[in-house]
Amino acid sequence: MKRLALVAGAVVVAIALFVLVVHTPAVRRMVLRYTIAEVRRRYAIRIEAARLDYNLAALTIGLAQVRIAADRTPDLPFFEADYVQAALATRALGGMVAFDEIAVTNGRLRVVRDRDGRMNLPDSSDTPSGDPAQLNIAHLSAPRLLVDVQDAQNDLSLAVPGITLDIGRAQGRVALNAPATLSIGNKQTRISTLDGGVLFDGRALTLTAVSLRSDETSLQLDGDVSLLVRDPAIDLRARGTADVERLARWAIENGELPRGTIAFDAHATGAFANPVAELRVTSTELNWTSGADSLASPKLQSRAETKMISTVHTPIFAIPV
Repeated sequence: MKRLALVAGAVVVAIALFVLVVHTPAVRRMVLRYTIAEVRRRYAIRIEAARLDYNLAALTIGLAQVRIAADRTPDLPFFEADYVQAALATRALGGMVAFDEIAVTNGRLRVVRDRDGRMNLPDSSDTPSGDPAQLNIAHLSAPRLLVDVQDAQNDLSLAVPGITLDIGRAQGRVALNAPATLSIGNKQTRISTLDGGVLFDGRALTLTAVSLRSDETSLQLDGDVSLLVRDPAIDLRARGTADVERLARWAIENGELPRGTIAFDAHATGAFANPVAELRVTSTELNWTSGADSLASPKLQSRAETKMISTVHTPIFAIPV
């Protein structure tokens, strides 16, 4: 019995020493180097971090001063943060990469596309399987996330100084903390409101009653955005109203602008690169006077309900909100 007690005591001491050793700075640095190399090998993603923190007993890990970039664009990280903390799910002990919680502090998301269409995001063909791995995340929180989109191919930019993400598998929410600015060419608009339900199942985002308000329009978004699949795609519906005069400024440089309000119902489906959009527009009043002299020029007035149905093919990021 005494010998058994000594053995048990030795095991406890050995475990305690192991826990102490694996939490030392030297071992943490070694684990960080291994993790970075393994992520790059599996997912063609480069991770840089100043420090790795973890607690084996609590199953938590953290990265300080994080930079994440696609392997082919290491100088253009698509994500940065002051700190990212994650709580591993218990099934991660069996080898599955799964998280109960991921919390981002001062995150910055940057998406860049050059004039040739090359992006700084990881491509599915970069991974050995040719298909992105599913993200098993039960809950993601990212308060005041900064978003910057630069699309040289479509002469488009989107600047979001702060957006809060609180997303889970069963419920979630997205909300703007400050107005965003969308620019296409020499035109720009302000997005004052973005607020609604968002879910993430590991591969696709589901939007539910997401309200969006800009200088030109007020609308509600519903549908799915499939991200972590071989062929990313959208299936979104937008319903709302728009100020025709403000919308017309995007297309008419000089001359009289049409006036009035329209109601629309748009349904966009298909791959990111070439979605198909069906648009239904109705209006009870439209006024448009052409020419410099409004008194002598023909004048179009429509007070009866007007309907229009059209189908268009357009690249992603190319439609003003």
